[in-house]
Amino acid sequence: MACILRGRFLYLTRDYMYFTVSDIFSIFVYMTNLIMDTMARKIHHGANVKRFREFSGIKQEALADKLGSDWNQQKISLLEGKEVIEPEILKQVAKALGISPEVIKNFDESVAPNFINTFYDQSAFNYQCTFNPIEKLIEVLEKSNKEKYELLEMLLKERQEKK
Repeated sequence: MACILRGRFLYLTRDYMYFTVSDIFSIFVYMTNLIMDTMARKIHHGANVKRFREFSGIKQEALADKLGSDWNQQKISLLEGKEVIEPEILKQVAKALGISPEVIKNFDESVAPNFINTFYDQSAFNYQCTFNPIEKLIEVLEKSNKEKYELLEMLLKERQEKK
């Protein structure tokens, strides 16, 4: 695909499309803003530690015990308030939580719902019954009654034969 700039228009020869210079500028501004938003978004390591600790059902005291004798509940609380955690401490905490340090460094709560929603697809589940449950219930009851009736008849015959 080749791009040809003629006057105020940019032609894409393969797709036979053209853009004005203002269109190109608008696309450039949009992409620049998108990149800047992504770069500006800071991931709070401490909040992620708290999130994964709570998700695992571990209290601050229990995490402090896993990390060793020089840790306590107050220190964990301070750690969860830090925006950036030192790499060595992050490795220790991640190991105690049973996750990778990269998970704590890179987990972004604002992206997670979008990621989860991409996997939501109702077509994988069959919510509709392929049979009528009431008919099946009636069938079972009729079969049970029939068996009871046959058993009663057999018991009556045995009783009559004994007399």
